[in-house]
Amino acid sequence: MANDVFISYSRRDQVFARRIFERLEQEHLNSWADWEGIRSGAEWEDEIYKGIREARDFICVITPCYLISEMCNKELAYARSLNKRIIPVLRGELRDERKEFVNDIKAGLYRKAWDTLAEENEKAVFKFQYISILKKPDFDCEYKEVNKRLEVINPECDGPESDAEDFETRFHQLLQATKQDLKYVDDHTRLQNRALEWEANRRKPAYGLRDDDLRQAEIWLAASTNKQPEPTELHKQYIAASLTEQMRIEQAERQRLEREAERERQLRLSAERLSNSQRRFIIGLLAMVLVASGLGGFAFNSSQTANNNLAMANARATESELNLQQAQSLSWATLAQQRKAAGDPLVALSLAIEANRIPNPPFLARQVLADIAYEPGAIRQFNGHSHNSYVKNVAWNANGKSFVTVSDNGEVFLWDASQDQPIRQF
Repeated sequence: MANDVFISYSRRDQVFARRIFERLEQEHLNSWADWEGIRSGAEWEDEIYKGIREARDFICVITPCYLISEMCNKELAYARSLNKRIIPVLRGELRDERKEFVNDIKAGLYRKAWDTLAEENEKAVFKFQYISILKKPDFDCEYKEVNKRLEVINPECDGPESDAEDFETRFHQLLQATKQDLKYVDDHTRLQNRALEWEANRRKPAYGLRDDDLRQAEIWLAASTNKQPEPTELHKQYIAASLTEQMRIEQAERQRLEREAERERQLRLSAERLSNSQRRFIIGLLAMVLVASGLGGFAFNSSQTANNNLAMANARATESELNLQQAQSLSWATLAQQRKAAGDPLVALSLAIEANRIPNPPFLARQVLADIAYEPGAIRQFNGHSHNSYVKNVAWNANGKSFVTVSDNGEVFLWDASQDQPIRQF
């Protein structure tokens, strides 16, 4: 769970830092502080930085000891780089009447690599809304090292008696600072952590914001003017990149839908361009198709069933596991149902037959063909003609004016396509 507050302090100020920590906990604010003392290694520093990233607020206990500590300066600099909400608690004076660093700071930073960083941090601290809980003079702490940890021998040195200002009054000011604009600061922290994850993964689009998350981030960024803490450049880059990717996805989806619409339009045009003789042939061929496909047992479905089947076809056509032939067959079957409902049974029949041209057509395609085939008049085209068995093959003349049918008992007839009448038997 993310922390509300990260407490940054020098080990020499640990007694006072614990007082802050305990009061925050009493106010139900989840706080993070390193009580284990100085450790070494990259893993420990990573743990510290992770705590800073995940916390909403960064509270630092500013004393001369804090300013001469390398790790304290690194923590404050990291929080500044993230534009965290920083709430300094001033516990000790840093400069004398000549506006120079007090002697403890001068001595502590002498020839230290982080002396410039300490000066930058000190200047930045007083730009924030800081809380002053100064310490009385002559309350000096004594220390000893226990298992490589610095321990305070006389904890009263930073207890309530050492406060030069009323602790509870100033703590209340600190508490109010942590409660200001909570939603805005929470979103600052959340979006920043998302942006850091995005950057750590080479800014891959998969780590970007989408849909509602992106819309809320845009609203947050637009409302951030004149607010503290300000968004970082990474915030802005992350939201801009997410918006670009969202637009690309939406454009691709629009193009896909346009292609689907064009494909459906072309299918309809192809069906409507069938010549009259080809339509008559399709109807004449239906008896053979019904027998070959084993569809004689299907009954006529109601209009409501057709609507249900259309929905089923649309759902199944989008399933990734269907191969191209199955999806094509379902598309033809769906169009056939639509043409049937529009009162165009001939086009519907041609589309239904087309849906059944593949091996093992889907059940829906076969059912649609059966429904359309049993429409009144659809199976009367060969009634009363000379074939005494099932038609198993049909061949058209190149000019489209005649065709030949062959039954499974060997009978062969030549037909006049314009009259649907046999010309001769061979």
